Amino acid sequence: MPPKRPDLAPLNLSFKDPILENLTRIEPAVDPKVSLKKINDVIERFKHMKKEDILELFTSEYVNQHIEVEYNVLPDPDRQVIEIIKPESKSGQKFYKSHGVSRGDNQIKDIWFPFVERQFHIFVKPEDKYIASVERLGLARMSELDASHVLTLLRDPTLHLYGRFMDFTNASICAKLYYENI
Repeated sequence: MPPKRPDLAPLNLSFKDPILENLTRIEPAVDPKVSLKKINDVIERFKHMKKEDILELFTSEYVNQHIEVEYNVLPDPDRQVIEIIKPESKSGQKFYKSHGVSRGDNQIKDIWFPFVERQFHIFVKPEDKYIASVERLGLARMSELDASHVLTLLRDPTLHLYGRFMDFTNASICAKLYYENI
């Protein structure tokens, strides 16, 4: 495991984090203005995870860098792309290595992320459906957002914790690929 960087402030990844506690307590009938802040916190984590936050997550107890990963390299003209064989729970899941260009943050260059499908030169990412739901209807129509996406954002603390990686296994796979310099 790589050493923790002393120059970075530690990320508060504790499940006692007030955002995470509040996310698990919200009921569907809550005031949309109250929900908005909590949803925006998760959306911002999807859109703007910083490399130092990612590396802190990768070295935390919330990621297993010793996970066994087997994969096939997929042909792609622009990026390194793989499809997971093991762990079996993620068999078929695809990951790409970031160039750090699409979101205007070249600091995330060389970080691996999961994706759902490739549409032309764009990787459709798992978090895109949540971001699109919020952006499609906008802040003024918050109460009309797609209920399943909003309730997932409000009730699943792992989305705030893992951000673009979505869950423990994806984050563990990405950490392993990053530190093995695949």
